[in-house]
Amino acid sequence: MYRKSIEAFGRDFQLPNFTAHNETCANIGNVLWNWRMLQITGDAKYADVIELALHNSILSGISLDGKNFLYTNPLAQSDDLPFKQRWSKDRTPYIALSNCCPPNVVRTIASE
Repeated sequence: MYRKSIEAFGRDFQLPNFTAHNETCANIGNVLWNWRMLQITGDAKYADVIELALHNSILSGISLDGKNFLYTNPLAQSDDLPFKQRWSKDRTPYIALSNCCPPNVVRTIASE
């Protein structure tokens, strides 16, 4: 029996590799917040977070050819999970349940 997993949160500091919800648009929001904090304070720690998010969770949201997008950015993949996940583990040309990630990724990359 498969149980559908949507967006869920676990225990404090838990980030499971297969089911972590690292939404592309949320990471873009993280970059925008840290950019503003960097402008206000000049503290390099905000630039470090921007770099980390851009490389690890925003650029992974788009394929190299720019035609396929990923919503969740899982840290690992498996075809053998005991439940069905709501979001695809593969990049797709169209994200039916979320229209914000593709334009947000392209806009963010173009602005950097």
